[in-house]
Order: sequence, then structure tokens, then C-alpha cells
Amino acid sequence: MLQKVRNRAVLVDSDEQLLEREILGIMQTKKGYYEQISNEYGYSLVKKKVTPNRVTVLVDGGGGLGQLFPGIIAENLADGICMGEMDTAPNAYAIYNLAKEMDQGKGVIILTNNYAGDVLNNDMAIELLANEGIEARLCSVRDSLFSSMENREERAGLTGILLLTKIANQAANQGKNLNEINLLLEKANNQISSGIVMVNEEGQLLFGKGLAGEPPIYETPYVSEENFVKNACDFILNDLPRFSSKKVWIQLNAMLYMSYLESNVLLYSITNYLESKGYEVVFSSVGHYYDMFNENGMILTILPVTEELGEYAVPVQGYDFTV
Repeated sequence: MLQKVRNRAVLVDSDEQLLEREILGIMQTKKGYYEQISNEYGYSLVKKKVTPNRVTVLVDGGGGLGQLFPGIIAENLADGICMGEMDTAPNAYAIYNLAKEMDQGKGVIILTNNYAGDVLNNDMAIELLANEGIEARLCSVRDSLFSSMENREERAGLTGILLLTKIANQAANQGKNLNEINLLLEKANNQISSGIVMVNEEGQLLFGKGLAGEPPIYETPYVSEENFVKNACDFILNDLPRFSSKKVWIQLNAMLYMSYLESNVLLYSITNYLESKGYEVVFSSVGHYYDMFNENGMILTILPVTEELGEYAVPVQGYDFTV
């Protein structure tokens, strides 16, 4: 019988080994590059050869979300990833076991999206690591604008974690210590902003519809591409910290039903709109990074590029994508 995942027909068997088989498939793409860490508590994958004598970068989150999280192991992204079950935070012991395996003696920087279960389990893992003399710091990414319009500290995380992972690994490669990397990430975390916008079958644009079916923050009929881009950008621009840099990174995450053509046309239109508002787009990326929504729409991320962050605004490649 045809299986369904999030109301979408899929052509693979949705069995207990589904996420395990996903990891095994990724390992086939670069033989000898990856190593699977055996773990009864979750799903873990690392680079077989991690650069020694530096901070290592671990990223974790729920399973079944597209490139997030198993696809972001690369030379300039994550050194290792840990997934929970479908849409579920990874177990604290899975994170702990993986971090212990990854540590090169300089500590582990961990990135996760800011959801209660994810943060709680990571905090527990860090306590377990401390008991064994392994230092770890947690960056809980808070880029989801519509999850809390008023309080940045309470925001959830979306696809901004990709940009922060890129910063973390490049900083580690430069030899920065654990505390320096953590401070750098928090500076970026306090400025990055992402907004969800999708279109429904009635032609209504839905801004901020939640991952668990929460109603949108704002609805308006689709009028034109120009109007769509203006609305999407203005929400985020109005959220950026006062006096933030006029140089920005932008990242467009195309949802499952957005075509390659649409995503690139919109990236071009967004760039033009931002430039008309006096912003300089120093780096941009577009792709299907995050598969949560079976809709046509996007998650747009903007990160102001301070002088300190400027050196990290370069393209890096992961498994089958550039960010």
C-alpha cells in the first residue's frame, strides 16, 4: 500500500528503519567519507576524518526534515549530526555519545533549533559531557520571526541554523576556541531573522503558519510577484535590530512544492527589492533545505553582515547543495 508522510504519498516503506536507511543512502554518495556512530538512542553520522586539535561542530534536530539534518555534514559545515525520530528531538544520550566520539580535546559546539525538547535534551547531554571532562556549548538558534514577534529570546528555529553552522565550522577551522565560537554565534543569533510565507489553494498568502498547524499571523490575497516579495521582505527588514549593517546574507528555502524556476526567480526579485531599499546583498543561496511544509512557499532568512561576520560570507557545499 502507498505510504503517506505528512499527507504526501511516498514511494518507500515507512518502517522503523526509515531514518537509518536514509543515513545509509547518504553514505553511498561519498564512500569512505562518512562514519555511522552506532547508537541505540538515535541516528548519528560523522565525517570519518575530522580535523584534529580544534573545536568540533555538532548539529542536531528531528528526523525527516530534508537536508536538515543528515545532509549538512561537509568540510565547512557540520562535523557530525544527530537526529531523533520523525519530527522529534534527539535523545540526550544520543547527543552525549556522539559528542564524546567527536571531541578532539578542544570541546564541542552544538547547534540546535530553539524548541523546548531539543534544548532540554542538549542541556542534559552537556551535563553528561561535563562529568567526563568534555567541554561543550549550546547555540539554540532563534531565527523564526513569526513564532514570537515581540520576544526574540522565545523564538523557535528554522533554516537559519545552516548559516550559523557555516560560521561555527569556519571559525573552528581558524583555530578559535570554544568560548570565542559560542560568542560569535550568539552575536549572529541575535540578528538573524527568518519568515515563513506560503500560498494556499484559495490564493491566500499565509505568513507565519506554524510547524504544528498554528494559524498564520497575517493573511492577504496574492496580488503579484512584486507584492509578494515586498510583504515577505518588509516583515523581516522591520525586525532587524536597529542600526544593523546594511550588508546582508539572504537564504531562500524553497518549500516542497516550489519549483526550481520559481525559487531562483524569487531570489532575483528579492535581491532587487533589498537593493532598492539600500541594502547590499553580499551573499545569497537558494535550495530545498527543509522539508517541513507540503506547500508552495518559502522560508526567507536575512542576516546582517557585520564586519566581524563578513569573512564568513562565502559559499560552502554540503551534500547536494550550496549554502
